[in-house]
Amino acid sequence: MTPPKPRERRDSLEITREIVYATREPLKKTQVMYRCNLSFDQLKFYLELLTDLNILELTTNEKGKTTYQRTEKGGLLLDVATIHMDLLANRGSEDSYLDENLVREYRAALTPIIRDINERNNKKNKSSMQVKVPSAT
Repeated sequence: MTPPKPRERRDSLEITREIVYATREPLKKTQVMYRCNLSFDQLKFYLELLTDLNILELTTNEKGKTTYQRTEKGGLLLDVATIHMDLLANRGSEDSYLDENLVREYRAALTPIIRDINERNNKKNKSSMQVKVPSAT
């Protein structure tokens, strides 16, 4: 019996994608934390970032509890991030093709968000969370 493979570290884009996907319905902070498997520090960082970028919005449920739900912009980010991950997963396979227009559109949509994540990380000296804009090659 072989031991399970250790899970690879997730980059900021993957964590962001998971949070935006999870918040398709209103969720409380702890629900986001558990569904996305985040530490509390990571949760605070990403919820603040995504709320400031209008990717998530704060809502109040019927019980008066604060919840997070993705916005229309968040849905667009989710689509772009999913395309990005699919392109990377299929890179080099026979079925893979890179539509240059699609890559240009996706990079244009993703670049400002990644730039903002990196600027915030630099301010907090969290260089381990640096994200790079994916290249089209």
